[in-house]
Amino acid sequence: MKKYFLVSVLLFVNPFYFAQDNEKEVAKIGSTSINSQEFIERFEMTPRLGPQSENNLEFEKKDFLYTLIAEKLWAKKAKEMKLDTLEIIKTTTGILERMYVRDALYKIEVLNKATIPDQELIKGIFRNQVMLKVNFAWSKDKKYINDLYNALNDGLSFDSLLTDKDSVMDVTFGQMQEPVEDSLYKLLPGKYTAPIQAPTGDWFIFRVNSREKNIPKEEDLEKTNSNVKKIVKERIIDKFYRDFYVKFFGGIKINAKGYLFWSFADKAIKVIVEKKQKEKIADNEKIYLNDYDIAKIKHEFGSDTLKQPFIAFEKDPVPFGQFLDEFAFEGFFTTTTDSNKIKAKLYSRVKNFIEHELLTREGYKRGLQNLPEVKTELKMWSDYYLSQIFRTRFLDSAKVTDNEVYNYYKSKNKEILIPKQVNIIEVLTDSLEVIEKVLDGLKNGQDMRELAKKYTQRKWTKDKDGEFGFFPVTMYGDIGRISSSMEIGEVYGPLKLPEGYSIFKLIDKKDASKEEPKPFEDIKDDVKKNLMASKLQNSIVNYTVKLANEYGVSVDETVLKQIKVTYIVMFAYRYMGFGGRIVAVPMSPPFNDWVNQWLKSKKDLP
Repeated sequence: MKKYFLVSVLLFVNPFYFAQDNEKEVAKIGSTSINSQEFIERFEMTPRLGPQSENNLEFEKKDFLYTLIAEKLWAKKAKEMKLDTLEIIKTTTGILERMYVRDALYKIEVLNKATIPDQELIKGIFRNQVMLKVNFAWSKDKKYINDLYNALNDGLSFDSLLTDKDSVMDVTFGQMQEPVEDSLYKLLPGKYTAPIQAPTGDWFIFRVNSREKNIPKEEDLEKTNSNVKKIVKERIIDKFYRDFYVKFFGGIKINAKGYLFWSFADKAIKVIVEKKQKEKIADNEKIYLNDYDIAKIKHEFGSDTLKQPFIAFEKDPVPFGQFLDEFAFEGFFTTTTDSNKIKAKLYSRVKNFIEHELLTREGYKRGLQNLPEVKTELKMWSDYYLSQIFRTRFLDSAKVTDNEVYNYYKSKNKEILIPKQVNIIEVLTDSLEVIEKVLDGLKNGQDMRELAKKYTQRKWTKDKDGEFGFFPVTMYGDIGRISSSMEIGEVYGPLKLPEGYSIFKLIDKKDASKEEPKPFEDIKDDVKKNLMASKLQNSIVNYTVKLANEYGVSVDETVLKQIKVTYIVMFAYRYMGFGGRIVAVPMSPPFNDWVNQWLKSKKDLP
């Protein structure tokens, strides 16, 4: 499902499979390469600047390719520097590998077995051509609903049970759970079902009033049949999933260490209550535990406690710290501060973690971590994380001394250049669910201020409805750099930042200007920030050029031109098998400032 805006949302379970040749290399970076499949997925699901059109698609493709090349260059250097041995990289890639291993197991045990029998498809097509008009009586009490059913069998009028005799519900194929639907479609008009329990625990008796034709128009037939096939497929997948679940987990009992759980629960509840009060979160609104919150809780436990066994497997029990890492990665929210309800939800997460751990171990036992598709996906993420860690190493190169700041000020003693300034409204969040809500809200015409007021987690802009106020584009890293290329009214994001995901709208800008120098002490801090930003950008550009010449970079223009992509931008989640979701692909911010300097350096080489 595509939802069109500057950024669109696509929710899916399985990775794409394209008809074109995905193994062709579009670029080589030393001994590594970028193939067509990675390029397509990354290009179509990464935010881009400016209005999207087919006219400038080839330019955008090349622009984006050089962003990916820069990422691969940084990742290669990061590996040489042994940054892949850092704890944060090992933890993050380890969690991702475990998710992909479970996903591979899900494909083998569920998706690949869930074929559609012809008779099920035919049944679905026929049912789709009939719409049922249905009444129902309901109760939370099983005994009461059974008494009603017995009374109906003894001649009680069904209409006497209805509070509104004119209320009729339309039921079409796929609207209800399959067992309920089976019961309803077997009934003739005037007949009713036996008591049926809903997933909520409530009990229902349905009566079919009439059966009406629901024949699709000829021009809609292909779309209708495709929808029927999708519903049938989902039901079959669900059946195989339930069958596997019962078979796999039957008789298994694994416990968690209670004292660690209760201690964690108490600390989490304390943080939740404090956040609700401090951030003035309304009742029934979601309160999120983010990475910072979990890191704070972890610190309170101490390293010895984090090493203690938490999930009591006979072999290789799971340390408490590993549970907290995966808990933080998947996120947590609650709409209540009721301690009992929060503990129940946390307990459910522990149960879910144990199930995931059992599935993961089964996947490793089968060697699924060695599947080419698992390795490919993991390498993509590993390169991204390494490139981001590598970029942080340039922060030291951006430091400037007071003497440098003063000398720069003196060199501009006739006039000071004021960089372009921008003003944005931003929503910052670490929740994928909030991202979806914001993007949907923007698509449906909601005001960015209202969305920021409701969702942003950036504390110093919260009271200003997400508005930053004017700032030089040399500030706030990628936010400032990207904003400098935007037009007023444009939205960009989500942009991955260390503190979460940023979606921002440019609401005003001022061109760069020159002015008479003010006294040094009055502008010292601003000059320092601009000089630091300039040094940082120059350092990254120069080093990227150096790496490109060191490793060697080549682009196959023919393959790049042959790659077919859509100009509609999508933001996508990937729902993993057996639960969990991640952003479908890493989202590298645009970075091609290095390309012209690199091309020039190639010409200058003897």
